[in-house]
Amino acid sequence: MALNGPRSEVFTTVLVNQKGMVADWALHFARMKDHAKRLRIDLPDQEPLIGDAGNGRSWQLARVSCAGDGRWSVQT
Repeated sequence: MALNGPRSEVFTTVLVNQKGMVADWALHFARMKDHAKRLRIDLPDQEPLIGDAGNGRSWQLARVSCAGDGRWSVQT
């Protein structure tokens, strides 16, 4: 599958608190797995490390994505 275009990646936007904990992660991850299956994108076996996204600051948003290359991408 090409690594570009609207069907080349699954992502979600999560809310991360000051301690790096994600609100409703189980629901976000379940939705990502469902979409990845539909798009035939293999997600990594391990969940992404989102904990560092908090950086000790107030609540913020993080974008968690995977393009099927076996790696997670986390951006704040």
